[in-house]
Amino acid sequence: MDALAVRGPTWAQMYARHAHADRPAVVSASRAWTFRELTRDAAGWAAWLDSAGLPPGRPVAVLLGSSPMAYALLLAGALTGRPLAPLGDRLTASELTACLSPLGAGGLVADEEHAALGRELAARAALACHMLPDTPPAGAGDLDLAGGGDAIALVLHTSGTTGLPKPVRFRMDRLGLRARVYAGLLELRPGDVYSSSQQFHHLGGVGLLMVAMAVGAAVVPPVTRFSADSWAALGELG
Repeated sequence: MDALAVRGPTWAQMYARHAHADRPAVVSASRAWTFRELTRDAAGWAAWLDSAGLPPGRPVAVLLGSSPMAYALLLAGALTGRPLAPLGDRLTASELTACLSPLGAGGLVADEEHAALGRELAARAALACHMLPDTPPAGAGDLDLAGGGDAIALVLHTSGTTGLPKPVRFRMDRLGLRARVYAGLLELRPGDVYSSSQQFHHLGGVGLLMVAMAVGAAVVPPVTRFSADSWAALGELG
């Protein structure tokens, strides 16, 4: 028996409880996206990953800012065996290329903001670079929300303070346990609104985003650079 066996629902099974709720999943100053809309968009992004030729069973390296689009793609990757591996854009191109070598990525995806860096990294690492469209394909069908416990849901890199950043693979069962522990510590419940100052590639960013998604709380995407106005706006978003 696995000494580290985790009892309780996986992250995917936790998310499935809220997947079709008409409760806000992502909120911003301009609009809110419900869990139903986020799940629908994730199904569209899953179809896009298929069309881009990104194979299941291998992580997808990504250069993305925090946004509802990135969150839906995160969900699509986790539930289709193509876990996202967010890269930090504050590292140099040489450092990021070294991160890609042991990752075994099936390809690299970048949004418009990171297009130039994405193309450079893809060329250095001999990977296909895919630019993320503005919207996912529509009418792509349903996602499988089962999520086996040993499936990899996310790959994050260490900070690299003692050498090159190393990839850490988060299994569905352990990510489910992490969500339950952190939700308890933060007293995070369905209907709450959560925000982090950390960006998408950071454990305090995407890592806690996945905690909120699992328990049915809404998320406010962080701004790229802190400002007093953005801090004050959080109060207006609850």
